[in-house]
Amino acid sequence: MVVAKNEQYSVQAETLMKAAIEDYLELIKDIQASNANMKLIKGIKITVNGKPRRLVDVGDLKTGETENQLILLVFNTDHVDLLLDQIAELQFETLVDGQFISINVPDPSYKQLMEVVDDLNRKKGKASMSEVTFKEVQVGDSGYRDAVAEERLNSERMALNVGPSHPTTHGVLRLMMELNGDLIEKCEPVLGYLHRGDEKIAENMTYNQFVPYTDRLDYLSPLANNVAYAIAVENLAGVKVPERCEAIRVMICEMARISSHLLGMGVFGMDAGAWTPFMYTFTEREKLYTLFEELTGARFTTSFTRIGGVARDIPEGWLQKVSRFCEELPKAIEEVEKLLTRNRIFLDRTEGVGVISSSDALAFGLTGPNLRASGVDFDLRKDKPYSGYEKYDFEVPIGTRGDCYDRYLVRIEEVRESLKIINQLIDDFPAGSWYAEDAKKIFAPPKEKIMTSMEELIQNFMIVTEGPQVKPGEIYFEAENPKGALGFYIVSKGGGVPYRMKIRAPSFCNLSILEKLAPGHMLADITVILGSLDFVMGECDR
Repeated sequence: MVVAKNEQYSVQAETLMKAAIEDYLELIKDIQASNANMKLIKGIKITVNGKPRRLVDVGDLKTGETENQLILLVFNTDHVDLLLDQIAELQFETLVDGQFISINVPDPSYKQLMEVVDDLNRKKGKASMSEVTFKEVQVGDSGYRDAVAEERLNSERMALNVGPSHPTTHGVLRLMMELNGDLIEKCEPVLGYLHRGDEKIAENMTYNQFVPYTDRLDYLSPLANNVAYAIAVENLAGVKVPERCEAIRVMICEMARISSHLLGMGVFGMDAGAWTPFMYTFTEREKLYTLFEELTGARFTTSFTRIGGVARDIPEGWLQKVSRFCEELPKAIEEVEKLLTRNRIFLDRTEGVGVISSSDALAFGLTGPNLRASGVDFDLRKDKPYSGYEKYDFEVPIGTRGDCYDRYLVRIEEVRESLKIINQLIDDFPAGSWYAEDAKKIFAPPKEKIMTSMEELIQNFMIVTEGPQVKPGEIYFEAENPKGALGFYIVSKGGGVPYRMKIRAPSFCNLSILEKLAPGHMLADITVILGSLDFVMGECDR
């Protein structure tokens, strides 16, 4: 009984298999070359009066008397030549008779047959035969494959707005993009979401009153902004600050550089998909903010510098705390490098991405780490030293390829070089005054003198009400800030209020190259490129 039952099942299975084979053989027998190539011919497009037209708009395609013949009826004889040109690209033989074009098509390839069979099976609700066939590798069908691929790829371009409501653009930057699939073909930055008119505001207040506004330029390094602005006004006024004041300024500028780079590297890692490095860099940055608070009374918007000096001298024991921070930071930097520098995923996301040549970097006015990563050896602290930078021993890291990875490496090394400068300052910190005591019309006297001397009281009143008295003239000064060269152009007609002020913001220049840099990259690369440029919109929309 068991044998008989098994034999019965075998016969039934064999019968079903034969029926399936006969069905497929019948389908293949009925397939003509014209059916296999019909879709290809219908995909032809021509341009009429500057506008694209489909074949169905200008003609009617039907099968001919034989399986290798298609007949095209052209509605307008003026379009015959245009259609013949397109058909000739498919390498089909044609014969023209008035409005009729006879097309001789070759025998269908294996792939074409399977596609037609699949279409028939889908209509019948059956499985696709291509699922069980081998990969087509015939060279003779390359023309067909190229035509189909071109039709699929050459689709309409898509307009995409990245931002302003986007994690990468922080609500203050809009990127108007034109995409071909995932490929960026055009990228136009749109500014204005953070505009405050700082330059015009400066013309309506005293020089010292504008110091808090410089905090809001690169709000990740306000201390460095304060110093650059103060030196510009002092150069216009002809004021020379004492050595101790210069040392304080150099120290806070390098600490600001470290703070800015720590955040920049951590956020850059997140843009590339790595979250953990941010935890290390942000922790160290918080230690710096504690030191800033002890020195200035504020963590973020410090407003520490004054025209002719600084707001106050460094507190007792503060240098020792800075020294302890400098000892601990290299360990955190090493951990970040372990997580990022040789990480295979991070390398794939950054190496060869966002390459900026040295010529392009110079042409677009890039400065700072972005310029040096492109192989240009230029650092204002070395090439145009100020505040006594010529006395300190440090190196300027230079990149070779100018890609996102090089920009990351340059910032890593700049942190180490800033630590070297700070350690040299701590080892030999100068004594003396922390403001220009001789500049009676520039710097307000200390409070203890105001309360005991009528002369100092009047001096303080005049400076507070009328501002530091600056002689007529004009000046331009730029400092090496974390993002690049921050410059101030000031015009004075005399008195305590500037007549005109223009700010050369490094972030604005760094962002300007994006329109040239982004095309040719994938959409996913744009976050990495933006992170590597490390710009702040407070400078761009000044």
